Amino acid sequence: MSVNGRFSDIMRKDLLTAADRFGIGTATKVLKQIGDMIKEWPDFATSANVSPKERDRISSHHRIL
Repeated sequence: MSVNGRFSDIMRKDLLTAADRFGIGTATKVLKQIGDMIKEWPDFATSANVSPKERDRISSHHRIL
């Protein structure tokens, strides 16, 4: 799947360009909410008894845009 014609290295501007194209006026707000949740991942993982190794492996795939 591509975002704004890109299949990798998708940046915030790509998401916002696509959101604008499709009339999604809340994109900036949604990206902030998602970023806030990603920041909480380590605490959530700990409370869900995810092993530190697995928590870190999953964290390595997170990217805050």
